Amino acid sequence: MPGQPIPRATARSKRRAAAGVIGDQVLNSDEMAAVRAEVGGVSSLEAQARHEQALTIATGIASLTEEARALEGIGQCHLQNGPPDQGAASLRQALAIYHRIGSVSVRRVQQTLAGQGI
Repeated sequence: MPGQPIPRATARSKRRAAAGVIGDQVLNSDEMAAVRAEVGGVSSLEAQARHEQALTIATGIASLTEEARALEGIGQCHLQNGPPDQGAASLRQALAIYHRIGSVSVRRVQQTLAGQGI
């Protein structure tokens, strides 16, 4: 999939891309960043604000999957914008939830943390 043009995104495909899923493929963090840049069209600071809003909503409706996705997004934004220790903390929180719910996203977050030397 990397290197191929990305079709015009629908709202659902944007949400799935933000979560690191296109079709049945789970993307690594570099691929996720490329997809987000292509379909999102928002700054990383704006993305962080949106992830924080999503976290509030996910917590309010008790959706562990969405809570983990929001925490992962916040972590990615902190890795880009700083502070990286806060990014690592958010990613670890996401990782703990992904482990608890048995998500395939565990591997992606572990790779992100390892890639950052965290």
